[in-house]
Amino acid sequence: MKVAVHLREMAPEAGGGHTYETDILDALAVARGSTRHEIVAAGYADDPPRGWDAGSYISLRTNLRRGFRGKVRNRIASSGWFGGSRAGRDPVDRVLESNSIDLVWCLAAGTPTRKLPYVTTIWDLQHRIQPVFPEVGSAKEWAGREAFFSREIGGATAVIVGTRAGQAEVERFYGVPPERIRKLPHPTPGFALEAPETEDGEALARYGLEPGYLLYPAQFWAHKNHVGLLHALKLLRDEHKLSLQAVFVGSDKGNEAHVRHAAESLGLGGQVRFLGFVPRSDLVMLYRHAFALAYVTFFGPENLPPLEAFALGCPVVASDVAGAAEQLGDCALLAPPTDESLIAAALLSLHRDEGLRRRLIERGHARARAYTADHYAKGMFDIMDEIEPVVRTWR
Repeated sequence: MKVAVHLREMAPEAGGGHTYETDILDALAVARGSTRHEIVAAGYADDPPRGWDAGSYISLRTNLRRGFRGKVRNRIASSGWFGGSRAGRDPVDRVLESNSIDLVWCLAAGTPTRKLPYVTTIWDLQHRIQPVFPEVGSAKEWAGREAFFSREIGGATAVIVGTRAGQAEVERFYGVPPERIRKLPHPTPGFALEAPETEDGEALARYGLEPGYLLYPAQFWAHKNHVGLLHALKLLRDEHKLSLQAVFVGSDKGNEAHVRHAAESLGLGGQVRFLGFVPRSDLVMLYRHAFALAYVTFFGPENLPPLEAFALGCPVVASDVAGAAEQLGDCALLAPPTDESLIAAALLSLHRDEGLRRRLIERGHARARAYTADHYAKGMFDIMDEIEPVVRTWR
């Protein structure tokens, strides 16, 4: 069976999506020789991704139409969000069929085909669960997501999720039978697992930081709950005389000004640093010198930064959302994102109990290595083996 791995080619500023796609591609470049299936990559860049040669890469952009109309079709097709529209579907299908593709595996939701069998990967369905947040619940955004996921999930040969909570959401909201759902936990990001022991000794000083801060790497969306963490910091300062500096790392998605205003209003202006987007080498350094990671998002069921922290020896306080206990196990302290007093209590327990910190770090190290991109790729090969007897019945 010839399988095309469909790429969205997300920029580094996309955060977890870019990390996930890059890691899986790197693992596949090495592991694809261990399966009987022929694995090729299909994306919208002219050149193949790292580790892939021209013979194992289909450039969808190069093969689509030229001229103004062609550029419009290319843009729609490569967006992923409108991957099922007629404008983007037909020319891509022709390219895939001309390359004898039997199955399309979408690393992220946004299949380019409605003619060939495809496997899609679903990270979250939070527009159905928490439409209160404007980034998923505004009228236009909600309607677009609902139309997209209904089409994407409904037509998939198999749906990949990372947790039992994710599987339950796909079954509940879109009526997918469990036989069509496969669970593959998110892999620990490779940059964290493979980070060199040595680092730039002056990097921390360049940011004006001293070790022992609270780290929160998250783009500034409302659901990331930076404001909730600020309230927890105020409670720690006012009731427990513990002043922790918070370091926020991530791109602004429209909510940074509100977070800055909240910090000033709570009298925390001197305790909070906004670093924006930082390169991976600096992020590694920030994890290693942090007192803890505080990942207090409202969204699940999986998140990558806690896995990064596990790999880099940083204890974790994370949101107790659906899927978190399954993903993180006993390697993190969990607290409801709605309750700043419990977030504060978790941070306080880490501050007072060095033994607890050490135990979480040790457990996190083991958990980080339990699910890697190599494991993920091999799990996908097993899913291909299951699908092949069905797909081979026609051409």
